[in-house]
Amino acid sequence: MTRDEFDAAITASLAAAGSARDAAGHWYDLRHLAVLAMRGRDAAKFLQGYLTCDVNALSPDHWLHGALCNLQGRMVGNFVVSGSAEAVLMRLPVAVLEPVRQTLAKYAVFAKAKLADER
Repeated sequence: MTRDEFDAAITASLAAAGSARDAAGHWYDLRHLAVLAMRGRDAAKFLQGYLTCDVNALSPDHWLHGALCNLQGRMVGNFVVSGSAEAVLMRLPVAVLEPVRQTLAKYAVFAKAKLADER
């Protein structure tokens, strides 16, 4: 899933829900959100062991709410996630992007996948 496909899917889902536009038809400012992508052969397999949601149930048109917790069980950050086995995209608040990226990066070196900030 490319960034454009991801943005198109978000726009379509928000437009269908009617929550992305105000009464005048203006779009809301979403700059407070970021996208963290994991791409590669083991992307979903790797994330399945670290996220609270069922990454194996992902599809490009299906969104899941999830979180990443540290080893003590404290939440590092929450997000919505979509994608496929080889490309997983997490939409999360900009404020938690770096802590989530750093936490996953410690273990991503062992996976055949790469993390990228795709704001």
